[in-house]
Amino acid sequence: MKNVKLGALSAAVATVSALPAYAFDFWSWSGFGSRHDSGGQTSSVPEIDASAGVFALAAVGVVLLLAIERRRRRA
Repeated sequence: MKNVKLGALSAAVATVSALPAYAFDFWSWSGFGSRHDSGGQTSSVPEIDASAGVFALAAVGVVLLLAIERRRRRA
């Protein structure tokens, strides 16, 4: 029962955190907003390459391994 509640809570948090992005997309394409550039200045955005993604996955893995080791030592 605890896992069901945790799963439902996780799904609810993920849904609520994604709502602003969905709302922005809806309003932008429905005519209330505009995605077209009005001739203003553009800014460059840094790209995320594969090495950054691998680094992020490695960081998550390290955190998980530390949590597992900590639980193992407590038991």
